[in-house]
Amino acid sequence: ITKPISSDTIYFRTAVVITMPNGGSGVRITSLQECHNKRKAKMRMGDFEISLGKTTVHKACPWSFAPRCRLVGYYAAATITSTAEQEVPLPPRLLDYAEVYDERQDAWKRIDLIDGRSPPVRPHRLAVCLQPVYLMADWPLIPMFFESWIGNGATIFYIYVHSISQEVDLMIKLYEAQADVQIIRVNWPAVPSTEADDDDLNPNNRMYRTEVGTAVNDCILRARATAELVVSSDLDEIIAPLNLKDRNETLFCIIDEYRTRKLKKGLLPGAFLFRQSYAYAETDWFSISHPSQLSFEAYESVDYETKVWQRGYRSKVIYIPERVFRAHVHDVVGYDGKWATAVIDSSRARVLHFRQV
Repeated sequence: ITKPISSDTIYFRTAVVITMPNGGSGVRITSLQECHNKRKAKMRMGDFEISLGKTTVHKACPWSFAPRCRLVGYYAAATITSTAEQEVPLPPRLLDYAEVYDERQDAWKRIDLIDGRSPPVRPHRLAVCLQPVYLMADWPLIPMFFESWIGNGATIFYIYVHSISQEVDLMIKLYEAQADVQIIRVNWPAVPSTEADDDDLNPNNRMYRTEVGTAVNDCILRARATAELVVSSDLDEIIAPLNLKDRNETLFCIIDEYRTRKLKKGLLPGAFLFRQSYAYAETDWFSISHPSQLSFEAYESVDYETKVWQRGYRSKVIYIPERVFRAHVHDVVGYDGKWATAVIDSSRARVLHFRQV
């Protein structure tokens, strides 16, 4: 970027009403803003109106590894009630939209509204968030992604879509038609720009990979009311129990064991981090032309490197969503309350990352 950029535009995405750690109610809205944007905002849900504070989805702005990507994720947030005893000034059933006020156009503008308050029982054990897919045409990866996670016990998927081919769209529709899994597509498009914007001024060129970190946190918020656990995943990886030393355990077995372990300073886990190894399986997927030609036989036995990457480098995390304040793609940034991250023994389970070769 050669030109100085100073935009105070705010791109709002999703408003989620949540249960706060102290039992009160709050709202968090995922948004994109330039670093150090001082513009303030307010929102309303029905007749209830509230001013919004803001904080970055990640602590640093911009990210240390993408210093020129200055359009980053922010939470616009507010506390509705400070304790569980206070009456929540919202209807029992929320509308599917909230409104944010644009003071320069003197207009209220709609955004998606989701009720993410913690229910007594969640309908799903494990939710999977697919990070935004863009320029995606490699359709054979879609069934591998779904079947691997269904095998791990996932029953709800949030598919973040930026740009996909017709074939990829049709493969997702096959799973949308299944009765035993729930597929929720989340539109994650390019942000508005004008033809007059040159490359430096186009906001889509000032964010890192469609601002994937914000999408991850958007999904964790959405999953608060639907799933006990949530994981953010790419298409070419799977968290796999290795079952060495004659073990026969599932992913849930491992998590259930770690869930009651006291970690540093006696804290219980708010998330479970799995370290990564690259893996290899030779397939003929590049030469096939129809789904009936798909075969998973190559994955009956796979090779993976002995090197285990350290925490934060390609690791992936299974979160307890109501305990997480903000997350990175590869780790947890901060918790809602006093929790810690359990790092899973890599001899029991790890992320197998299948690079295409």
